[in-house]
Amino acid sequence: MASVLRNRLWLGVSLFSGLIVTSCGASPPPPYPETSTTPPSEVVTAPPAPKVETIPAPPSAAVVWEPGHWTWTGTDWEWSSGHYAERPQPSAQWIPGNWIEQADGRWIWIPGHWG
Repeated sequence: MASVLRNRLWLGVSLFSGLIVTSCGASPPPPYPETSTTPPSEVVTAPPAPKVETIPAPPSAAVVWEPGHWTWTGTDWEWSSGHYAERPQPSAQWIPGNWIEQADGRWIWIPGHWG
Protein backbone atom coordinates (compact mmCIF):
# COMPACT_ATOMS: atom_id res chain seq x y z
CA MET A 1 0.00 0.00 0.00
CA ALA A 2 2.76 2.43 0.94
CA SER A 3 4.62 1.68 -2.30
CA VAL A 4 1.47 2.42 -4.37
CA LEU A 5 1.05 5.76 -2.61
CA ARG A 6 4.73 6.54 -3.05
CA ASN A 7 4.49 5.73 -6.79
CA ARG A 8 1.40 7.93 -7.20
CA LEU A 9 3.08 10.75 -5.31
CA TRP A 10 6.19 10.42 -7.50
CA LEU A 11 4.05 10.44 -10.65
CA GLY A 12 2.21 13.56 -9.47
CA VAL A 13 5.44 15.39 -8.62
CA SER A 14 6.96 14.41 -11.99
CA LEU A 15 3.94 15.66 -13.95
CA PHE A 16 3.78 18.91 -11.97
CA SER A 17 7.52 19.51 -12.48
CA GLY A 18 7.09 18.96 -16.21
CA LEU A 19 4.34 21.56 -16.33
CA ILE A 20 6.50 24.10 -14.52
CA VAL A 21 9.48 23.50 -16.80
CA THR A 22 7.26 23.70 -19.91
CA SER A 23 5.62 26.96 -18.80
CA CYS A 24 8.99 28.58 -18.06
CA GLY A 25 10.40 27.93 -21.53
CA ALA A 26 10.73 30.57 -24.19
CA SER A 27 7.54 31.34 -26.04
CA PRO A 28 7.36 29.98 -29.59
CA PRO A 29 7.96 32.44 -32.42
CA PRO A 30 4.91 34.04 -34.01
CA PRO A 31 3.49 32.22 -37.04
CA TYR A 32 4.41 35.19 -39.24
CA PRO A 33 7.18 37.82 -39.25
CA GLU A 34 6.91 40.33 -36.43
CA THR A 35 7.11 43.18 -38.92
CA SER A 36 3.79 42.08 -40.40
CA THR A 37 0.55 43.24 -38.84
CA THR A 38 -1.49 40.76 -40.81
CA PRO A 39 -1.59 37.13 -39.74
CA PRO A 40 -1.85 34.46 -42.40
CA SER A 41 -5.37 34.47 -43.82
CA GLU A 42 -7.39 32.17 -46.00
CA VAL A 43 -10.35 33.47 -48.01
CA VAL A 44 -12.52 32.26 -50.85
CA THR A 45 -12.77 35.49 -52.86
CA ALA A 46 -9.90 37.03 -54.81
CA PRO A 47 -8.45 40.25 -53.44
CA PRO A 48 -9.13 43.43 -55.45
CA ALA A 49 -6.37 44.82 -57.64
CA PRO A 50 -3.74 46.67 -55.57
CA LYS A 51 -4.34 50.38 -55.16
CA VAL A 52 -1.91 52.75 -56.81
CA GLU A 53 -0.01 54.50 -54.04
CA THR A 54 1.97 57.71 -54.30
CA ILE A 55 5.22 56.95 -52.55
CA PRO A 56 6.57 59.98 -50.71
CA ALA A 57 10.29 60.75 -50.59
CA PRO A 58 12.04 58.63 -47.95
CA PRO A 59 12.81 60.46 -44.70
CA SER A 60 16.27 58.82 -44.59
CA ALA A 61 18.45 56.24 -46.33
CA ALA A 62 17.85 53.81 -43.43
CA VAL A 63 14.24 53.14 -44.43
CA VAL A 64 12.49 51.21 -47.16
CA TRP A 65 8.96 51.44 -48.54
CA GLU A 66 6.64 48.60 -47.56
CA PRO A 67 3.83 48.69 -50.15
CA GLY A 68 0.20 48.61 -49.14
CA HIS A 69 -1.92 45.48 -49.52
CA TRP A 70 -5.42 44.18 -49.11
CA THR A 71 -6.38 42.46 -45.84
CA TRP A 72 -9.42 40.30 -45.24
CA THR A 73 -11.53 41.46 -42.28
CA GLY A 74 -13.54 38.25 -42.15
CA THR A 75 -16.38 39.81 -44.12
CA ASP A 76 -14.80 42.26 -46.57
CA TRP A 77 -11.53 43.50 -48.07
CA GLU A 78 -9.78 46.46 -46.41
CA TRP A 79 -6.77 48.36 -47.77
CA SER A 80 -3.70 48.66 -45.52
CA SER A 81 -1.67 51.62 -46.79
CA GLY A 82 2.03 51.37 -47.47
CA HIS A 83 4.57 53.00 -45.18
CA TYR A 84 8.28 53.44 -44.60
CA ALA A 85 9.98 51.08 -42.16
CA GLU A 86 13.50 51.13 -40.80
CA ARG A 87 15.76 48.39 -42.09
CA PRO A 88 16.81 45.93 -39.35
CA GLN A 89 20.26 45.82 -41.03
CA PRO A 90 21.78 48.15 -43.64
CA SER A 91 21.65 45.46 -46.35
CA ALA A 92 18.15 44.16 -45.53
CA GLN A 93 15.62 44.16 -48.35
CA TRP A 94 11.84 44.14 -47.87
CA ILE A 95 10.11 41.24 -49.61
CA PRO A 96 6.46 42.30 -50.00
CA GLY A 97 3.63 40.02 -48.95
CA ASN A 98 1.22 38.67 -51.55
CA TRP A 99 -1.98 36.74 -51.96
CA ILE A 100 -1.58 33.34 -53.63
CA GLU A 101 -4.48 31.45 -55.17
CA GLN A 102 -4.65 27.79 -54.22
CA ALA A 103 -5.77 24.99 -56.54
CA ASP A 104 -9.13 24.81 -54.75
CA GLY A 105 -9.85 28.52 -55.34
CA ARG A 106 -8.96 29.71 -51.81
CA TRP A 107 -6.55 32.62 -51.37
CA ILE A 108 -3.71 32.54 -48.83
CA TRP A 109 -1.86 35.63 -47.56
CA ILE A 110 1.92 35.25 -47.44
CA PRO A 111 3.17 38.09 -45.19
CA GLY A 112 6.01 40.37 -46.22
CA HIS A 113 9.35 39.96 -44.46
CA TRP A 114 12.94 41.17 -44.39
CA GLY A 115 15.40 39.25 -46.51
